[in-house]
Amino acid sequence: MLYSLGWIAGPSIGSLLVNKYNFHSLFLIVATTYVFVSLLALILFRGDKKTITEKEVKQPVHLGIFVKQPQISSVLSTFVLLSIASSMSTIVLPLFFSTTLHGNNQRLGIISFPGKRFPSLTFV
Repeated sequence: MLYSLGWIAGPSIGSLLVNKYNFHSLFLIVATTYVFVSLLALILFRGDKKTITEKEVKQPVHLGIFVKQPQISSVLSTFVLLSIASSMSTIVLPLFFSTTLHGNNQRLGIISFPGKRFPSLTFV
């Protein structure tokens, strides 16, 4: 199984940057990175404009009819429920750490997200 390095290293690097600087500096760093990556994507992935002939034009699909298909609605509802369950754990874990376990804010960013992927990292 593959893991994104951003989910593991991102919160730890973000917490270190917040401790060294502040939230305003972290926001500026992230915004600058997003602008740089967006410009890089625009430059590198500029595609050729193709002209569409009449034979290539497809009829639009009505969204309501498409979603009402059993295969699509079951996959869509499963995705929504899994997303809700995943986001609830990321919302509640920092609150549990700070209120119940009386943890400090410096360790919260380091252990909350990597510990979700790799439980051995929660021994900070």
